[in-house]
Parts: sequence; structure tokens; C-alpha cells
Amino acid sequence: MRFALPVAALAVMLSSAAFTKAAWAADCMADPQAAIKAAEGEFKKAKGSLDKTATRGFNKAIDKAKMAAKTKMNDVACQSVANATGFLAPKK
Repeated sequence: MRFALPVAALAVMLSSAAFTKAAWAADCMADPQAAIKAAEGEFKKAKGSLDKTATRGFNKAIDKAKMAAKTKMNDVACQSVANATGFLAPKK
């Protein structure tokens, strides 16, 4: 019983995270420009704590997302936005 409760809690958290990611992906596919703007807003908030490599990586991924969004390649744009937001995560 002691083991079953944490496993159940972990399963609920993972399914919730998967649902959130799926919802985000659907929103991004519908409007990649909004996802790009949101990522740029998060970048502005985190800019002071990022190193040069993370800043360059973010900018490169966002530029790729913008070019993909212009050519209506929404799947590539969403993947690039996801890659860009990965640079905003704190590194340990």
C-alpha cells in the first residue's frame, strides 16, 4: 500500500503533463505565431539569468520557427518553439 500510492500519484502527474503537452501542441499547430510570441515573452523574463550559449540557441531556434511559420510549415515551427523553450529551462 505504501508503494501503490506514490506510483498512482506519479501516473496521474505524468498523464496530466502529457495532456498539457498535447493541448499545447494543438494550440501551437492552430496558431504558431502566438506560440512564438509567448516564447519570446518568456525569453524576456529569463534573459538576465541566461548565459550566452542559451541565448544564442534560443535565438537560432526562434528564427527557424519564424521562417517555418511564414512558409506555413506549422509542425516545424512548433518543434522549433519547443526547442527554443528548452533553452529557457535552468541548467544544473
